[in-house]
Amino acid sequence: MNLLIRADSSSQIGLGHIMRDLVLVQQYPEASVIFACRDLNGNIIDTIPYPVHVLASDTSEELVECIISHEIDVVVFDHYGIDAAYEKRIKEQTGVTILSMDDTYQPHYCDIIYNPNVYAQNQRYRDLVPKFCEVQCAKPLIREEFSLAKQHPKPLNDAVFISMGGSDPMNLSMQIVQSLPSDTYANLVTTTSNPHLNELRHYAAEHPNIRLHINASNIAELMHECSSAIITPSSIAHEVMFMELPFIAIQSADNQSEFVAYMKRQGLLVMEHFDQGQFQTLLGRLTLRLIPFTELNDTEKEMILAWRNHPDIRMWMLTSHEISLDEHLRFIESLKNRSDKRYFLVRQANDYLGVVDLTDITLTSAEIGIYTNPDKRGAGTLLMDALIRYAFNTLKLTELIANVFINNEKAKRLYQKFDFTETDRAIHNGKEMITLERTL
Repeated sequence: MNLLIRADSSSQIGLGHIMRDLVLVQQYPEASVIFACRDLNGNIIDTIPYPVHVLASDTSEELVECIISHEIDVVVFDHYGIDAAYEKRIKEQTGVTILSMDDTYQPHYCDIIYNPNVYAQNQRYRDLVPKFCEVQCAKPLIREEFSLAKQHPKPLNDAVFISMGGSDPMNLSMQIVQSLPSDTYANLVTTTSNPHLNELRHYAAEHPNIRLHINASNIAELMHECSSAIITPSSIAHEVMFMELPFIAIQSADNQSEFVAYMKRQGLLVMEHFDQGQFQTLLGRLTLRLIPFTELNDTEKEMILAWRNHPDIRMWMLTSHEISLDEHLRFIESLKNRSDKRYFLVRQANDYLGVVDLTDITLTSAEIGIYTNPDKRGAGTLLMDALIRYAFNTLKLTELIANVFINNEKAKRLYQKFDFTETDRAIHNGKEMITLERTL
């Protein structure tokens, strides 16, 4: 089979189409592959490891000649400038099988429509493609290097991975690094297609904690070194999700609006445009760390025990007796063999905010709990936000349940703030409690 990829890259278009097409062709190991590209400013044609036919124009006539001369059987269109009418002309004049890549639910005339994004829905293509078209959705293209990197132990650091696209025409990379705390370590990834590259080089030279990587071939490794990411809502978001990194996504192009809407529905940290104040708020949420009880050091274990035995916390527990160190350590040890319970110490930078937990974990639901460091005020919102995002986005649960003493007004207000609604009331140990639930 002879396979042709029609896609472009440039400082304005970006590099994402070519990059994902290089993953796509790996699904056709027996095919003879050729790319057809325009020689646009800031392109990455030289990095494509297949023959490239350089087009002088975007006309269908020139592409038809290319298809015929190379005896092409299958054409992949991954190009926002190519519409259904163009595809139909190619189909009628060459008879090739057409696979069209799509991100924004546009009409296509093709044999296969492929929307690899996690938000994609088959039914939305019902009136956009011919009846004979096969619809393939929500199958992200992940490079093998990410699977390999994920197998290695995770480094213990708080570095952030930053990628605003290979071209970053809005220079979001600079706005981001200038907005980070001065002691933040970052792997900043870009390419020689970035028109602001010299400015970034100068900034990185003056700030050695910002490590600038240009045309990096080890993206998965650089991402794996980090504990969080700041990215665009594009193909790289699938890779960050696969690596299970918490992230902020900042929209940089109109064609990312579907992904942005999906992220909002999922409660992910996303911005439709860069705003300094909003960024700082999201950054505070991004830098929260959930440390499993089974990975605590001795000091942290003793600190949590002191919190748990504090009168202001103990009074709201079902088991309100003062817990001994031995009992506490036995409980932590027991968690190593439990899949239905997860307890976390929550840290933000060098501050310990409190504890969150999930119990009675099933494939779809869990009961949750939360208590704050007695010396911290106002941390409940951050703790609840971190717990909900972990439950819905990491564990993929769809229902959360909380049980609260009826006179614990502070806790009730917090759960109601996060859209929990009362579903039941019951008596436990002689005290009335209410059950609150939230579904995804």
